[in-house]
Amino acid sequence: MPYSFLRILGKTSVRDVERDEYTELMVAVMFIDIRGFTTPAEGLGAGGTFSLINRYLAAVEPEIHRIGGHIALGDGILALFPRDADAAVAASIGVRRAVAALNVERHKENAPPIRIGIGVNCGTLMVGTIGGGDQLDAGVVGDPVNLGARVEGMTKMYGAGTLVSSHVHAALVDSTRYQLREIDTVIAKGKTQPIVLFEVLDADPEPIRAGKLETLSVYAAALAAYRRGDFADASAGFTKCLERTPDDGPAKTMYERTAKFARDGGPAAWSGVSVLEQSSSVTPGSTTADRSE
Repeated sequence: MPYSFLRILGKTSVRDVERDEYTELMVAVMFIDIRGFTTPAEGLGAGGTFSLINRYLAAVEPEIHRIGGHIALGDGILALFPRDADAAVAASIGVRRAVAALNVERHKENAPPIRIGIGVNCGTLMVGTIGGGDQLDAGVVGDPVNLGARVEGMTKMYGAGTLVSSHVHAALVDSTRYQLREIDTVIAKGKTQPIVLFEVLDADPEPIRAGKLETLSVYAAALAAYRRGDFADASAGFTKCLERTPDDGPAKTMYERTAKFARDGGPAAWSGVSVLEQSSSVTPGSTTADRSE
C-alpha cells in the first residue's frame, strides 16, 4: 500500500485502511511500455532481465515521483497523478529524457537502446482498496484507465514517443507550456466516442523535434484536408513533412493512409475520424457506430 495511496484515502498508516475504502476523483493516468521487451529479456535470462528493469526504473522513477506521481511497477508502468494533468505531461517529458540519457550509457556499453511509448489520459476514477481475503492492494477502476492503455498502444501505430488524449489537453492549465501537435481524431478499439490525439514533442531528439516544429502548419493543413476527405491534398502535405523530417512517425503513418485512400478513391462515407479496430489498422467509419471488443 504505497504512501501516495494512503494520502489519497486520507490515511496516515496502512493499519487504518479497511477493505472497500475508496474515493472518487479526477486522475491523470500515464502508461509507459518498453517496446520489444520480450526479445531482449529472452537473451538476458532472469538475472539480466531484473537488472535491466531495475536500471530502467532507477532512471524513470525519480521523474514521476518528483512531480507527485504514484507508480505501479513492472517493465510496463502505470503512473497516477491525482487532480493534475500537467504533472502527467511534465513527467512524461522527464521520463523520455531520462531514458535518452540511459541510452547514451548503454551505447557506450554496446548494448541496444531501450525504446518506450507513453500514453496519457485523464478522467474520474475510483481509487481504493482491492482484495478478497487476507491481502489488500491499492487499485484504480474506471474507463479512463482503459482508454489510457489504448492511447499508449497507439504510439506504436503512429510512431510517436508520447501521445495524450484530448481529455488531457482540455485539463491542462496552460497547454502552451508544452510543444504539442494534434495528429488525428480516433475512435479507440472497443470505444464509441472519438478523441483527439496530441503528440508531445518536448522530449523528441533535437533534429526530429525541430523538423516537426517547423512543419506544424503544414501538418495541420494536411490533417484538415484528410478530415474533409481531400486525400490527395492530405497526402501531399504529409509528404512535405517527411521531406523535412524523414523520421516523423505520425506524418509517415498519415501519408501511407492518405496515399492509399487517394489511390483507391477513398471510403464511400467519410466522417473524418479514424476508427481503430486493432492497434495496427484503421477502418474508415461513422463516429457513432457501436463497436465492441
